[in-house]
Amino acid sequence: MFHDREMKKLYFLSLVLLLIPIIPIGGNIKGSGDAQNLSTIVHTVPINVVFVGFKEEVVDTNFIDLNIQKSHQFSHGDYTMHYNFNVSYRFANSSYYTTLRTFILANSVNGTDTTSALNGTALQTQKVTGAKMSIFLSQSGRAINAVAVEEWFAANPYVAGLESSYWFYVMNFTEFDSPDHSLEHWYNTTELDFEANNMRDFWRLEWDNALNPNVKFPYACFTSQSRVFFIDPSAFQWYLTWARIWWGLSVSGPKYDYYYEDLDEFLATHDVGTSQGKTDLAYYLAGWIDDTVTTCLVLISGPASIRLKLNPCQFRYLSLIMLQIPVTQTRSCAG
Repeated sequence: MFHDREMKKLYFLSLVLLLIPIIPIGGNIKGSGDAQNLSTIVHTVPINVVFVGFKEEVVDTNFIDLNIQKSHQFSHGDYTMHYNFNVSYRFANSSYYTTLRTFILANSVNGTDTTSALNGTALQTQKVTGAKMSIFLSQSGRAINAVAVEEWFAANPYVAGLESSYWFYVMNFTEFDSPDHSLEHWYNTTELDFEANNMRDFWRLEWDNALNPNVKFPYACFTSQSRVFFIDPSAFQWYLTWARIWWGLSVSGPKYDYYYEDLDEFLATHDVGTSQGKTDLAYYLAGWIDDTVTTCLVLISGPASIRLKLNPCQFRYLSLIMLQIPVTQTRSCAG
């Protein structure tokens, strides 16, 4: 029979063996000794952030970088694992933007009442009263194939990287939306429920009742089977509003404006040509990027076990993503 300390060591080593292929090592690795005596391991992971559709002069990458948590750790007993993210920033040129735009138009459908929008007032009423409510409206606009866009980025990287690198593409496609928001754009994916062996059309959440049929789930960011994460702050989504209201999330301050408004709405009320507007935009973009870094790439240690903290992107089971195993079951995640 193993002693407690030996069991802890085996448990930690099993995590190391699991996590090494999940977030491959780039840069330096530091350990305390051989595998049998390992108590600390450090991974340095490169991330290439590429802004697409943004003017470089209004995006303060130095300020963004200051507001992204780039070092993380989790522990179990006497053992600790550290992740350091080495983040670099690029701005795509107009040719890259135009080519991507053309691809998106060819891989999307523009229609009327084609996705769901949240009635926040009704949701608040349901939360307070406990009475089931009809909490969804309809939204018109452009539904974009999320998997196709991810595959395009993977096949057309704007900047080269290491084998262990990740690419975060932060996009601005406000041109797809109307000023009154009657037309929006978003990203769609088809999800297969393995247990039921059919397409998933239920959510097991508080809106899943007869008063809310055919709920659609528009996404603003996505990853599935590559090292590409794309984030479109200008895209329509309702899940962050739902999470903020239903879970009573404490999200206030300029870094959390993305919980309240998309990029179109943000730009309508902030003059990014001013020093303050530029700072506010940096906070806003840092919120999106930091949330994706810290909660899509980082395993958080919970009180009883290792758990995944959820974020506002759409991703497939994390271990399968990083291992590059093709799967079709997806999971949504929010702040």
